[in-house]
Amino acid sequence: EGSSIRIPQVSTHLGAGFGDEIADIDRKYAADREPVAHFLTYGMAADIWDKWFKIDDPNTEAADPALDQKLQRALKALNAKAILTKAIEYERIYGLGLLVGSFDDVDTVSGLRGELEEGSELRQIEAYPKTKVQVESKVKDEDNPRWNEPLIYKLDRGDGKSLYVHWTRCHR
Repeated sequence: EGSSIRIPQVSTHLGAGFGDEIADIDRKYAADREPVAHFLTYGMAADIWDKWFKIDDPNTEAADPALDQKLQRALKALNAKAILTKAIEYERIYGLGLLVGSFDDVDTVSGLRGELEEGSELRQIEAYPKTKVQVESKVKDEDNPRWNEPLIYKLDRGDGKSLYVHWTRCHR
């Protein structure tokens, strides 16, 4: 009899009240469990990259299939489609997804603290959610256009170890 919608048998005081802050864990829970939230995070992130894209040289009038093939091979080797999808999921759930690149200009993990050398080749990318990112230090020079912006990020790798990365190796 009546509606087929299942009504919870608990009071509504267990959830957040009007104007209460919604915690990151609640956002993640909603994205995983609620159909509309799931679509607005995971579904839309997948849709963005689903059809992928072609790369053309803006300096030429005609398309350059050789350039597109070369760059598509590089992106495939980096598993870029999956990583970029994950970064957008984090952005949609938490409001911040940090894309971090590993380049050939350093040989050690501690070298990631240094500024990225121009012309370095991208070797690996990974996405981190806001819950795994902290600002370790900020730019202190008030004359710098990046004053008070992050200089070094501290990333939680999930294995109990932290990774420290210079801002030039990241994209917010």
